Amino acid sequence: MPDPKSNAARLRLLARKTSENRAEMIRTLLLARDKVQDRILKAARNKRYGTARRVREGLLRDLIGLYLDLQGDLDTWTKGAIDNTSRDFFDLAVEDLLLTEADKAVISFTTFSQEHFEDYFERIHPFNADRLAAVNVHLNPNINRMLDSDVRELQNATIEIFRLSEVSGLTPEERFLALRARVETMVDEQRSWAFVDKAGRTWKNGNYFQMLNRTVSAKVARDSYNDALIAEKRDLVQVIGGTSPNSHPACVRWNGKLLSLTGATPGYATVAEAEAEGLHHPNCVHTEVYVSDKTTDGRELIADKENRAPRDVALPKPKAKVGVGKDTTTIRDRA
Repeated sequence: MPDPKSNAARLRLLARKTSENRAEMIRTLLLARDKVQDRILKAARNKRYGTARRVREGLLRDLIGLYLDLQGDLDTWTKGAIDNTSRDFFDLAVEDLLLTEADKAVISFTTFSQEHFEDYFERIHPFNADRLAAVNVHLNPNINRMLDSDVRELQNATIEIFRLSEVSGLTPEERFLALRARVETMVDEQRSWAFVDKAGRTWKNGNYFQMLNRTVSAKVARDSYNDALIAEKRDLVQVIGGTSPNSHPACVRWNGKLLSLTGATPGYATVAEAEAEGLHHPNCVHTEVYVSDKTTDGRELIADKENRAPRDVALPKPKAKVGVGKDTTTIRDRA
């Protein structure tokens, strides 16, 4: 466990957990991609694929099932990311609560429980709300787009070869071989999976799954840390994470500021208010660190106005929309 006093150490911990979760996500995605590609190639090697509608419809049903399986695998990934991240940050909060004598005197040592785990999954898992709005067999919209991309490419390949067959007078055997070759090329250059290379070592910046990993990892770290403080009736935290030229205006405004977790401390804006202005947006890795409301360096924090963010200052509009598919921040900041 890093030194609780070091903001750099706790940010490194978050980066390490995000990297570990990313590796597991890539493994999950590559397994799903292999299954999808194998099923498409199996269909393309069936001589009846180009002539029998039943064969093509069977492929579609199987692809829907495989993408539903991927969604279930990402459920499992989310639970693993929560388990991998939440306990460390819960324990970090407990260590932070032991830094001052005033806190030691009243801490009740709340323990991490299964109830926390289930709560985080319901609160953080990105697919819960999307399932209700999805139109295709309850697929997450982003996964649904991948399925639609595959279906369009397969349809285009079939139309392309049938047109070629009519113009060139291909025999049924020649048409089958041409269609199989066209589908094999499509699989090799599959647009729906173009965000990750074949070996899974690198993926394109700004893709949905990269955003998903960063956002889930950062949110579970924040929530498990802050919930531990709230359980001990602690309220003041400081926003840490740094800024860069590409940072969201809300991150610039709130970075380094003291906030109230619950609104229990008069005179301080709340975390919820900062989030309403854009703090903790997708891809943001700003987090909070506990600040004792007793004393620090002999002075009362309640009287310290330097790090309070005024509530009546208009927030400048972001230069670019921050959200899924947008990733213009530095590796250090991602804020």
